[in-house]
Amino acid sequence: MKLAIDEARKGFGFVAPNPPVGCVILDANGDLLAKGFHRIFGGDHAEIDALKQIQNENDLKGATIYVTLEPCAHEGKTPSCAKRLALLPIKKVVYGLRDPNPLVNGKGAEILRSAGILVEQDEALKTELEELIEIFTFVIENKRPFVALKVATSLDGQMAHVSGESKWITGETAREYSHFLRAQYDAVLIGKETFLRDNPTLDIRHPLFVGKKNSVVVLDTNGEIVEQISRSNLCRHRDATEVFVAISDKLNLSTDAATLLHCKVGRDGKIDIVDLLGQLFSHNVQSIYVEGGAGVLSSFLQSSCAQRFYQFIAPQIIGAKSGINYSKNVSIAELPNRRELRNPKTIGMGRDILITGRLD
Repeated sequence: MKLAIDEARKGFGFVAPNPPVGCVILDANGDLLAKGFHRIFGGDHAEIDALKQIQNENDLKGATIYVTLEPCAHEGKTPSCAKRLALLPIKKVVYGLRDPNPLVNGKGAEILRSAGILVEQDEALKTELEELIEIFTFVIENKRPFVALKVATSLDGQMAHVSGESKWITGETAREYSHFLRAQYDAVLIGKETFLRDNPTLDIRHPLFVGKKNSVVVLDTNGEIVEQISRSNLCRHRDATEVFVAISDKLNLSTDAATLLHCKVGRDGKIDIVDLLGQLFSHNVQSIYVEGGAGVLSSFLQSSCAQRFYQFIAPQIIGAKSGINYSKNVSIAELPNRRELRNPKTIGMGRDILITGRLD
């Protein structure tokens, strides 16, 4: 199953809105026959990708197939994997997670059992399996986008100097990995201040994802950037359906260069995050990578609308009096109300480290 998980990860950034899935096939003696993964949305699922590597179907007699997710039962862009496996002389299918999609959820396993194939669920690596498909599962269950917050800070939690200067706190390895993460999400979100200060491109600059495009979202309550958005770097290689600007629902503005989202505004004068997420979901944005400044990050933390947190930490000290902290607008009544990351991981990033975990 660990090998199947490693295979599944090869699909990161290529298979959305499908989940990444990996498959390993062992022969009757327990030797490796083949391995595969879901390579691209609309392409072969992991089980079929692995099966295509086997020249002689007789090799499958008594074989065991390990797959990270229950084989699909329904006919979509591809045929049902469960029905395909049911026709083979295999002995057993071991899957990691039951598919949260109601079109499958238990039905794939039942198809296999009805064909006389042994079926087992192996959740020994449940946390890793759940993280593989966390975006897919969240969207299926909540009908709104999965949100990840990303911040790069000094050792003492400062994301920029008070002057606004932040290039570069973290090193090249961390910055490249951040672009890898961008590729996992449908859209990157920033605030108006970041747009005005940096005129960013927010594209994906990673060797694995050459040419891949993402969408962008800018929070701009008062509509200050609407007139200039067409001349920005955001619009250089994107059309209007890939650039979203969230403005107050009280404004009557228009532009041909972007899609305006007229959102509710809270008492604090900021875009209502829940309303924003609902509107983005209606535009088929199912996952969001938030790279905004301290105000935007604080808004998402305060609203409890984020599911994952990434913090890149550089071994340097800027100082609270000379820095900007990403949680500057976040407060709790008492210490027991603090937010804690679930299943946290620490990963070395050259001279820096990455801490990531679930927020919900």
